[in-house]
Amino acid sequence: MLAQIEQWIDKTNSEYVHQRICCDTFVSEFDGFYPHDFLKTAFYVVVEHIPKPDFTGLREIGLSDFIDMDVAGITYKNTYYILPHVARNLRVHFHELAHVVQWHEL
Repeated sequence: MLAQIEQWIDKTNSEYVHQRICCDTFVSEFDGFYPHDFLKTAFYVVVEHIPKPDFTGLREIGLSDFIDMDVAGITYKNTYYILPHVARNLRVHFHELAHVVQWHEL
């Protein structure tokens, strides 16, 4: 199932590649927290609906709450997806960038 999820993530990130915005736009706001070189490799996409994998197997192992959870953002590898109403909220960007770091460390 992990391979299926990773394929879904890679496909999703590829589908949105032309809509993503580089996080180096936050270099001054996050100076001292996130290095500029890191921000150049992180991206975000403003979407109307947060993309989440909805495989039967995920629900069968008890991840329905995750799939159905109402969130303003989610991170997959070096790209995070946020809803329009939080697109200007630096706290949300800071939070999602922490998840980009976690993905990098994974």
